Amino acid sequence: MEGGSPYLSVLWKRALLWVVVLGAVAAFAARRARVLAPRRDPGRAAVRGETRVEGRLVGPARRARSGWRSLVEFPSPTGPQRAQLWLPKGGDARPAEPGREVVVHGRLRFPLRPRDPGGFDEESLLAPSGAAWVLHARSLAVSTAAPAGLWRVAAWAQRARFSAEGSFERRLSRARAGLLSGIVLGDAGTLDRDLARAVRDAGGTHLLVASGSNVGFAAAAAALAALGLGLRPGARAALAVGAGGFYALMAGADPPSLRAWLMLAAGTSARVLDRQSSASAALTLSAAVLLAWSPLAALSSGALMSFGACAALLSAAPRLEAAVPRHWPRAARGILFLAGASVAITAALWPLFAATFGRASVVGPLANVALVPLAGLLMWAGFALWGLDALVPRAAGPAALLTDFGLRMFEAVCRRAAAWPWSAVELRPWTGAELAAYALALGAIWSWPSGRRAGALAVLSLAVWGGGRLFSRPPAVSAAFLSRPPGAALLRFSGGRAWFVGPRPPTAAARRAAAALRAGPIDRVVVGRTLRVRLGRVELLLGDPRGPAARTGRGPFAIIGDLRAGWLEAQTDGDSLLVQESFPAGLRLGRALPQRVEFERERGPGQGPRPSEGEGRPLLGRGRPHRQGRPAPRRTRHRAGR
Repeated sequence: MEGGSPYLSVLWKRALLWVVVLGAVAAFAARRARVLAPRRDPGRAAVRGETRVEGRLVGPARRARSGWRSLVEFPSPTGPQRAQLWLPKGGDARPAEPGREVVVHGRLRFPLRPRDPGGFDEESLLAPSGAAWVLHARSLAVSTAAPAGLWRVAAWAQRARFSAEGSFERRLSRARAGLLSGIVLGDAGTLDRDLARAVRDAGGTHLLVASGSNVGFAAAAAALAALGLGLRPGARAALAVGAGGFYALMAGADPPSLRAWLMLAAGTSARVLDRQSSASAALTLSAAVLLAWSPLAALSSGALMSFGACAALLSAAPRLEAAVPRHWPRAARGILFLAGASVAITAALWPLFAATFGRASVVGPLANVALVPLAGLLMWAGFALWGLDALVPRAAGPAALLTDFGLRMFEAVCRRAAAWPWSAVELRPWTGAELAAYALALGAIWSWPSGRRAGALAVLSLAVWGGGRLFSRPPAVSAAFLSRPPGAALLRFSGGRAWFVGPRPPTAAARRAAAALRAGPIDRVVVGRTLRVRLGRVELLLGDPRGPAARTGRGPFAIIGDLRAGWLEAQTDGDSLLVQESFPAGLRLGRALPQRVEFERERGPGQGPRPSEGEGRPLLGRGRPHRQGRPAPRRTRHRAGR
């Protein structure tokens, strides 16, 4: 869009950027208001048991640990409906190609909503694909007619992906084949859970998602082949863009791969037409196209991370190149550039890590210095192994040995980095004031060396953060009843501290629920088969399979109201803990409870000196049942300065 005046071009780029920003804000508001929610026919909700669905596959068959899944679209009186289709277990997924007509017999249900705060939200996960249902197929009949139009290209892409994955599985072990599929094709659905956690804590999850490097590799390979054939520049560009788009279809046409392909198409078209272009303009154009095509897909976590990482890299790259001395060796400059780029991307995506995963890698910038080059070599090795297995089977054996060695190195780096102390940290969701303050702080860093602008943004960031802390109401004392583990509850006090009481120790789901409720780390754990908890005048029975005996408020999050006096008593199998304090009338228990509580065990006469502060604290969660009778309960009192 470079006309006769560069000034008009700049205005156009800025205008498009502001259109994208305003469109994203409007789409986010519409999503919050459920205006963009996928269509759902109310008549289907009344169907119980097995149902019959006739429709067409509109998505590729992807593999997960629990089976194969796809996307099916079927008609209804209120318009076309979409459902995530789980194929019959043990069946062949190859006939389930995009564009084919299918007849499914199975169970149709709503997507699952999180039972506990911060739990698995299937509805939000499926919304970007337009799926409003989940269909578990008992039997699946696929039409033998070939897909028509552009669906035929999508079917070819799925056949190519199945061919590559089949080559990996024939030549490598199952675990290594799953890892190579994630690096080459962005399909890590069968990756071992322990290895997936190690890759996440090492900061290498982005290497298992098809994005810019993967699409660029396919386009570069096609351009080299076209150059060897002596094709003209226009034909070479068309072949490169076509190969990049075909690879995006092979990878499932997820938002990150679509973003990379749109940027490739924009940049290549500008060069062919002899127009001025930049990576930032291509990024803005790709965001505008994706937002107009599917607002929900553009606002998905994968799309936001892809656009955020690319924007951070484009912004930090010139400064990193200028900061590294020119006389240094090329390898040293590359290492420093890669580490700096990883730091910039991690800093930009840190709030998204907190909102999406509740966990972020600290050692990622250091581990990526080794993982990124390894992933690039393994991508070449994976495509070479696929080609050799199909064309020269005898040469595929040595290629598989080299590829397996590279995969072992990748896995070793991930496991070693994930085993370091503080390799990853748990994160809680951020408030609006914290997000705004963090964005202003990043703006201050990016504005350097403009001291006046950076200082103004830094002062504004501190003001926003301080105002949020000052004017935010402290959370009241509350009890959140959990479904996992059953019969457990989270007790949250003023200041953000949380206690866990339940029949078993807290799991990762309980800690995610505490983070979603804006509570700090779980400070106390009380474990027992039967627990009785009193909060003010409300008594709760925990550990009963029938659920809590008392609830206040609505939903699983119960707020305890104004109290004149309050206490907490938790009785386990023979041991009990009593924390009691009288409060003046008119004070809320949440505001009056001290944030730091020290416990002191009562000592009877002749039992020796009083223990020290550390020894006097009861070790909650280690109470053991007494077999001979029921001893006198052990009581503790708390003292704390006001």
